[in-house]
Amino acid sequence: MADPGENHVAGVAYRVIPPAGGDHDPSPAPSGFYTTDNDPGDPHVVHSLQHGYVVIWYRPGLSSGDVDQLRTLVDQYTPDVLVVPEASMSVPVAATAWHHRLLCGQVEPPTLAKFVTTYRNKGPESVPHQ
Repeated sequence: MADPGENHVAGVAYRVIPPAGGDHDPSPAPSGFYTTDNDPGDPHVVHSLQHGYVVIWYRPGLSSGDVDQLRTLVDQYTPDVLVVPEASMSVPVAATAWHHRLLCGQVEPPTLAKFVTTYRNKGPESVPHQ
């Protein structure tokens, strides 16, 4: 049986922010830390989720200390994590894996790290992370 939301489409919009799956762009975003200046866009990020990456989403405007903690997480779990800005989130920080979401009222490194270790490399498509 096909996994819902595995189609490659152009111009997709998501009803739930941040998205944790769904139809997506044919090109996945690579792991790394993104800012509003180089945000790959949700359809590319969702494709990365399908490949087993975990995404940590943050609302722009976090303190520099919070941003530093997120950078440490991406460094610790490279190449399995993307950190991506999402201005329209209802919470300051969230994490998603394919069909899994975690919403956080603040940067919570131990909770985010547990989410990453639980869900990384568990997407429906097994693709080596680089």
